[in-house]
Amino acid sequence: MVVAEINPVTYFKKYPKRFISWHVKDYKELGHSGKIDFNKIFLSAEKAGLKYVIAEVEDYNYPTITSVGLAWGYLYYQLLK
Repeated sequence: MVVAEINPVTYFKKYPKRFISWHVKDYKELGHSGKIDFNKIFLSAEKAGLKYVIAEVEDYNYPTITSVGLAWGYLYYQLLK
């Protein structure tokens, strides 16, 4: 949605509790490209009804397992706690 210049938070407010699973993707390891404000989006997780997150990494800066660890760490410690 963000890439299409649509604000997902607007949809969460308009249709609360309907977005139980999210597929999030960044251009580098999740949260490291600076192009998408995940903090702002995840502040609406409860209103949206979030239960499941699928995270995708577009390009790896490091070996795959390191990149996955960085993405998971950002998702868990910065966004979901």
